[in-house]
Amino acid sequence: MCREQLVKLRPHVKKFFDEGAAVLGMSMDTPEEASRLAMELNLAFPILWE
Repeated sequence: MCREQLVKLRPHVKKFFDEGAAVLGMSMDTPEEASRLAMELNLAFPILWE
């Protein structure tokens, strides 16, 4: 997902959690870059990487 999509998804994450769904992001960046992005965007879900 790109940064713009993650920002648009952020307000809807609680709805998914309330329904019992897990929310995960995927990144092709390094683990450090993925973690930094999650912190910068204040995401309530983890970003996994390949």
